[in-house]
Amino acid sequence: MELYFWLSLLVVRGIGPLLRKRLIDAFHSPQKVFEAKEDELLSVGGITPKTVKALKEIDPFKTGKEIYQKVKATGGDLLTLFDPRYPQNLRKIPDPPLVLFYSGTIEEEDSKAIAIVGSRKATPYGREFARNLASQLAQSGLTVISGLARGIDTEAHRGALEAEGRTFGILGSGLDRIYPPENSELAERITQKGAILSEFLPGTPPEKMEFPPKK
Repeated sequence: MELYFWLSLLVVRGIGPLLRKRLIDAFHSPQKVFEAKEDELLSVGGITPKTVKALKEIDPFKTGKEIYQKVKATGGDLLTLFDPRYPQNLRKIPDPPLVLFYSGTIEEEDSKAIAIVGSRKATPYGREFARNLASQLAQSGLTVISGLARGIDTEAHRGALEAEGRTFGILGSGLDRIYPPENSELAERITQKGAILSEFLPGTPPEKMEFPPKK
């Protein structure tokens, strides 16, 4: 199953987003990455003998299947970089996530989107402004994207939902680790009118170092 190779590539020690993208560009599929010979892998910039060893130690069928089962257990699903539903604007960045985990729905109309993010310690005025702005943008047909964090992010999601619009919540953790916890109900509402998305594997806790990439 091709998905197993995509998922297994996410857990190879020493291979981050940029190296994963280089490998996919060089071999055109994760399966071919795992099937490549050592000298072929070493021809890719940034790949070392230590990295090759880590790659060859993984059984992609066993590892990928285990990860896939965890994803389905969260009630979520996933998109790979080659999936036609993968967000086009995200695909254009230098190090797009090879796999996006999501819960909810991703529609063609979501290509017209706008992000609203801001302070977790927003003033009452700032919160109201964000909520009203998101509502107006959603009414105009834009999908409102934010980070489900306290403050401005929360109000942006609420404003879009109040306008019966679509909204995406981008997590800095796994789909099964909604943060902050008090936004769990909001996250569930978002999945009814959009989606919760994450580039992180199920079980990944919310760490400070994970939040910058999602923005």
